[in-house]
Amino acid sequence: MSTNRRLYLQLGRAGDILNALPLAWKYHVTTGERPLFMVAQEFAGILDGVSYVEPVVWQGAFDRAAGALYQARQLTADIVVPQIYGVGLSTTETCTSFARESWFKAGSPDPWGSLPLVIDRRDADRERELIDRVIGKDRPPFVLAALEGTSSPFPYARSLIRRLLGKLMLTRLLVVDLSTVRAERFFDLLGLFERAHCLVAIDTGHQHLAAASKVPVISLATRDPSDWHGSPWRPEHVGRFFYDEFPGAIDEVVEIVCNPQSPGLIPRIIHVWTGAPDREQSADTRRRCATARDSWAIEYDTRRWIPSEFSAERYPRDGRSIGDPAAVPFVRDVIEFGLKRSNVLGDIIALTNADVGFAPGLTGRILETVGRYGSAFTHRYDFPRLSGPLKHDGQLRSGTPYAGTDAFFFTRDWWIKNGHEFGDFLWAREHWDEALRQLIKLTGGREIPLATYHERHDSFWENPEHRSTLAGNQRNQILIGQWFARTGLKPRDFTYWHVNPELVRANS
Repeated sequence: MSTNRRLYLQLGRAGDILNALPLAWKYHVTTGERPLFMVAQEFAGILDGVSYVEPVVWQGAFDRAAGALYQARQLTADIVVPQIYGVGLSTTETCTSFARESWFKAGSPDPWGSLPLVIDRRDADRERELIDRVIGKDRPPFVLAALEGTSSPFPYARSLIRRLLGKLMLTRLLVVDLSTVRAERFFDLLGLFERAHCLVAIDTGHQHLAAASKVPVISLATRDPSDWHGSPWRPEHVGRFFYDEFPGAIDEVVEIVCNPQSPGLIPRIIHVWTGAPDREQSADTRRRCATARDSWAIEYDTRRWIPSEFSAERYPRDGRSIGDPAAVPFVRDVIEFGLKRSNVLGDIIALTNADVGFAPGLTGRILETVGRYGSAFTHRYDFPRLSGPLKHDGQLRSGTPYAGTDAFFFTRDWWIKNGHEFGDFLWAREHWDEALRQLIKLTGGREIPLATYHERHDSFWENPEHRSTLAGNQRNQILIGQWFARTGLKPRDFTYWHVNPELVRANS
């Protein structure tokens, strides 16, 4: 008989079930009710580890979602389907990862990864027996390697295991190949996770299970046939590599395995932004900036960021020193302010406007993009009005792409090598973002798509009454002209834009 009881339908595989369980946990702690959770028979044992759901076992294959959905409808009218793969399901690649897509599709009011994976029915005796069997009574320090998988097989598993065995033998670290370990329940591996030096895991259930522990993770992710098919970055990831970077990345993986907590291997993101003092802002500007800061807080929770607000009042020069009516700073001064908070070449400067919002998950995408290419930028998405921060990066697609750039990311080392090419532009006036964006592209940097957003508003420098007369605009126009002459690029050269030229013209 059908009821209105909540049911989550996620038939499998193990990683996908673990990815969806935080949604059911949140429902339980919010409502006090235990939702139904439908899984395929072969994965039903995972639910033995949680008290907050009532299992409903589907006897068919995990990819036969249409039949399972029919059965679910006989039980309840309140059905949430985080599952994104299976016969009878249609899923578009809206978000930046299948894991994020699952939460987005389920209508989660929380950003992916912001809820804990709670395994509250662990068995201490089984965990202890497993540790004794796998590690031995002496329990030497050990590294876990989960390099075998079904959904996203890793072709260099054997090569990496051999390299780890050879290297770690010298450091007295035992290497445990989890493909040879059989636990009574999959979640019994948490006992091993909590005692491990670190975990090296491909895109498999082990990487998802690690979210229920504090083990440092070296994540190996697929991007075949696209980035969407790989698991996203998590704060416990001390290293992250893509399958197609192998075998060249093996030595770097081994280095991080040996020293997973080395501060030099985990760059900080120094976030530098600037805006007018609160006393000079309108109520609407304060509202927009507050919304942006709420989105920053989500990323700050990853503990990788150092907030650094720039104030032009601390510097002897600003726009007024060149005849501009506003006390806006020079871009180089803002960057140099951020560099003072950094003393490691690999630290990342994040340069943004005060009212630009961060898409959930931006932290990991900055680390993996800038870590590889040294620098990156974003094209924002504009919205008529925002009532709060967006919860999923897929929501950006409902906005309007904007040709300008409100966020730049680069390492301290990149700026030391390339910053001299960037002119002495004035902030909050036209063209400076174009110059920095082109410099990033010319030096091999990358665009991070679906990363930032913004509430559209009138801009002082764009006002036709001011655009041609503002001293800051005039200065920046001269500097960008010198830039084009020096580099050979052309103004508005659409081969360098990643958006429709018509959109660029409409927003110019």
